[in-house]
Amino acid sequence: MEWTDEEAVARALDDDPEAFGVLVRRYQGMVYRLLARLTGSAHDAEDLAQEVFLRAYCQLPHLRAPGAFRPWLLRAARNRAIDHARAARSSRRAPPGGMLSLSGDTGGARGEGDPAEDAMRAEEVAMVREAVARLPLADREVIHLKYVEGLTVPDIARVLGLGPRTVETRLYRARRRLGDLLGEMGYRGR
Repeated sequence: MEWTDEEAVARALDDDPEAFGVLVRRYQGMVYRLLARLTGSAHDAEDLAQEVFLRAYCQLPHLRAPGAFRPWLLRAARNRAIDHARAARSSRRAPPGGMLSLSGDTGGARGEGDPAEDAMRAEEVAMVREAVARLPLADREVIHLKYVEGLTVPDIARVLGLGPRTVETRLYRARRRLGDLLGEMGYRGR
């Protein structure tokens, strides 16, 4: 079914059993990827994603702007990841590093092109991933939301609970820090 988010939310609120499933199918990958990068654990991300969708279903009547379901859901996922990290710290077990890659794509060979070119590309991707992993969490968040999830600045602002100008500033600083790190690592780009 090709409902907009707003239509799916309205139908879910009207007790249409399929409507919330449409939203889950539409956003489960995005929520899982965000949680996996923030927690550094595929297992934790699976568990937390289920919790996020359950909470979203229960909190759906409180959603003020049904058309803004995606940023609302991603903000809930981010908040759940932060709560999870706090709980891990308080129980004296350190959470894994988190957000170690920009995407699930390794950039490796796809059965096309020059193998040497593919190897060089894979090495570049690995270097960028390593540099991103070294960034502070706030920088990793904006980089992930912008370049992996493809969110706009206004949507990132909603997810993070910040103003658009603050998001633009964070993106600018995160890109500068990433560039500096890549330079220190010897990355020259193409």
